[in-house]
Amino acid sequence: MAAASENKRRFMRRNCAVPIELRTHGTPFPLFGEATDLSPGGCYVRLLSSLRLGVNVDIVLWLDGVKLSFRGKVRTADTSVGNGMEFTGMNEEQRSRLLAYFDAFSAPPAKSDFIFR
Repeated sequence: MAAASENKRRFMRRNCAVPIELRTHGTPFPLFGEATDLSPGGCYVRLLSSLRLGVNVDIVLWLDGVKLSFRGKVRTADTSVGNGMEFTGMNEEQRSRLLAYFDAFSAPPAKSDFIFR
């Protein structure tokens, strides 16, 4: 994944809408949201209310039906709309799955045998 040269981010981001669950430490129930602006290093999460800066979270990210569970940290907080998350506890297999998801975005569409007239 190439670095993002036009801004200060370490990775290129993909605009998407991926289901995500966040669990702050010490709480029994997850928060459900939508991950957008996804990158190998983090994402933006749309929530009904934002979490505090610096909070550690357990993340469950669903990519094409595959569940990825890892740790993260709140890096930005927008008043009542969501948070920027950094992925801090992702192992190599999880990162490979995420990169494969990105590769699917940039793959050319499959050619069809059908001719539309």
